[in-house]
Amino acid sequence: MPIDPENVERFKVASGTPKTMVIGDSLFNGVRSLTINAELASLAAPVMVAEALGEFMQAPDYPRPILFDLEAMLRQDLSLDVLRQTVVANGKAWLETAPKWSEHVFFDNIAVAGAEIESLWQDRAGDYRAQVPFLLQQIEHSGGVPGEAIGRLWYALNTGFLLNPSGEPDLNDCTALELVAFRRPERLLVSIGSNEGLFRAGLLARYTESVRAELKAIPGKMEDLATRMADAFGDGCVDHVYFTNLIKPSTIANLMPRVDPQGVPGCGNYFRAYFSRLLGGVDGISDGQMRQLDDLMRAVNEETEERVTRKLAVGGRAVHFVDIYDMSIGLDAKHGCVPPGQEIRVERRRVTWTLSNVPITTSLIFGFVRGGLFSLDNMHPTTVGYAVVANAILERIAATEGLSPRRVPLQAAFDADSLLQNLPRRYSLVSAVVNLIGTILLGRRRSAMV
Repeated sequence: MPIDPENVERFKVASGTPKTMVIGDSLFNGVRSLTINAELASLAAPVMVAEALGEFMQAPDYPRPILFDLEAMLRQDLSLDVLRQTVVANGKAWLETAPKWSEHVFFDNIAVAGAEIESLWQDRAGDYRAQVPFLLQQIEHSGGVPGEAIGRLWYALNTGFLLNPSGEPDLNDCTALELVAFRRPERLLVSIGSNEGLFRAGLLARYTESVRAELKAIPGKMEDLATRMADAFGDGCVDHVYFTNLIKPSTIANLMPRVDPQGVPGCGNYFRAYFSRLLGGVDGISDGQMRQLDDLMRAVNEETEERVTRKLAVGGRAVHFVDIYDMSIGLDAKHGCVPPGQEIRVERRRVTWTLSNVPITTSLIFGFVRGGLFSLDNMHPTTVGYAVVANAILERIAATEGLSPRRVPLQAAFDADSLLQNLPRRYSLVSAVVNLIGTILLGRRRSAMV
């Protein structure tokens, strides 16, 4: 790790020895509705896991959202011009308070939304902090809403903040893997790989040869990651590593028939075609293609688990996988896979809501109608959705470490979910915002907020 020897002891004191650290992408960062801030970071699945285990986890204490709070903006008069003004003002606030964005030298959760597998050993805070003024200037002087620059600035700020929150010069050149190796936690949670074709398929409703190629490359990239982790950690660092595998694609809320169906096809069956609920489109994914995509994702998960375990489970280290793929099947009300009596039900003002994996739908008269496990971008979970993920991780920890953690109460997660407690009644511009800041960037490395 590139730290001046004179500062090593000071950083060791600042670090302590965390029980658990977290690396990865948006699933562990805590993104909801394309938004990340201190509130959402404190409700991220790994933080819920730590709390259920009775452990402290230092979550990122964002001083402000990264560029915008989409949910808050959608409760007001949102326009693309307002979005641009908000981004510029927010970016300037980050720049004016640099380099010290937090009193904390280290965060225990350093998962970065948008990260790819290689990001874990390539990305460094200093590189991204240096991009901020130039990207901000580009956006400010743009005549429109430059989606590519906004997405790159979003990623640059988030990476610079999470990997080096207090702006220590010695930490500017440290990668996520180097930070884990320096701090030597007992347990490491890892969620990575969604940005290797899966997000593209889910957001755009496309199953193309390029998507297939990206997905098929995941096991090799994960084996490379595991090899680098083993080399970086050595012996006696990280006793347990928990990876989440990747979700069953057809269960993603954004992938829906063009018109809301009157029924379900039945578990194991498919609708005739799937389209992007946010972005529309003409071609979509046929039922046969969706079955192929689901089958490929399962095969990728199985191969990844075998290759990662072989490389990383060395020197007494235990490697475990949390089966998000099978978990998503058990929650798949969209296709009729949820057994009777196992629906997720919560109460608000004495009214029972049944939450599911379809896009959030509201009405001016009745408010909530359906959905609730995915947020307004149809790709990232709500707080309740993250609680379900946390419980899956806790079950795996209980089975492997002999612990008896409590489950995260889903009603409590619902009560803490500011989106579901105060749903915007109109969010017609969500698709335009996602289009500008998401799909323009899907072909670019480490720049999409996913």
